[in-house]
Amino acid sequence: MDRDSDDCHALKRRLETIAREAGLVTKAATQGQSLFHVATRIAIEELEAWYMGDIDALKEAFSSLKSVKFPGDFSNPDNGGTWERLHRFLKRNGIYRNSFPKIDAARRIAKHMNPEKNRSRSFVSAKQSALLLPLEVGVPG
Repeated sequence: MDRDSDDCHALKRRLETIAREAGLVTKAATQGQSLFHVATRIAIEELEAWYMGDIDALKEAFSSLKSVKFPGDFSNPDNGGTWERLHRFLKRNGIYRNSFPKIDAARRIAKHMNPEKNRSRSFVSAKQSALLLPLEVGVPG
């Protein structure tokens, strides 16, 4: 979930409550002691941090970036203002000169992402939780 301006702790508590009320076991509730249905993870800044965390995916999505030097702040993509930083960078390099179509950018970049190379802390956390989920989850009901 992309939190935008929500209080991330309050949002996580709310999501945990929703899952519990739906009869789902959350990772937080098990404290790592048993299987769970839901791992609540929140992109602390914005999902664009996940795209900035994979420079190779950006280069594949936008071929004009293949020879471009990326700014140092891409090495710590979760630092805040990510969609704005990403849009400024793309705009400086002739991509999305006016507005930033987030859905189009997401579709173009995400298909090239390599989960093993991503440097976004929130992406790594979400990936690690997803790897702990059982392959088949029976939903209570």
